[in-house]
Amino acid sequence: MAPNGLCRYKPRDRQASRRGPLGSIPKSLIADAREKALTMRRLIEAGKDPIEERNREQQGASIAAATLTFEMAARELHEELKPGWKNAKHAAQWISTFETYVFPKIGAKKLDAVTPADCADVLRPIWLDKTETASRTRQRMHAVMQWAWAHGHITVNPVSVVDHILPKQNAQKSINRRCPGATYRRSSRRVLPTTSKATAPAPPCC
Repeated sequence: MAPNGLCRYKPRDRQASRRGPLGSIPKSLIADAREKALTMRRLIEAGKDPIEERNREQQGASIAAATLTFEMAARELHEELKPGWKNAKHAAQWISTFETYVFPKIGAKKLDAVTPADCADVLRPIWLDKTETASRTRQRMHAVMQWAWAHGHITVNPVSVVDHILPKQNAQKSINRRCPGATYRRSSRRVLPTTSKATAPAPPCC
């Protein structure tokens, strides 16, 4: 093993030696480097080329990533998040949102093929009439694409810019849907000053 973290080895079917990376120090701990070197030695003893094996694995991962659809990513993220949710109902609702609003439109699309326009088309039917549902759906779509970005499947998150495509939501309408009594309370506050003690008519004399 060289000081720069490279392991030199000579395949049985080749005259020239090759070098395989084990990681630089201190980024790679000595124990980790030793384990990697041992794995490479086992491959060499089995008549395999460690570099070619590594390249084959990376190629396989790239092919798998290229075939990953939005629905596959969403379900995988759902499985990863479920252990952290104590409420089983919330876990069911989380994936149900996708099954109802998202999968029918973009579930079969490859992750790197999903565009901001696609995301906007998913949200548009509920964006103004079901603002709270639209907000939850957007947040969950954003989480899926963030997961995809973190795993190197995409380079940008298309959900981040849908607000620039869709019309502005009526915030007051959203509040009224969540709390119908809010409208009554606001109306009451407007009426109260006209019936306060200062402006109320005097009681009739007996």
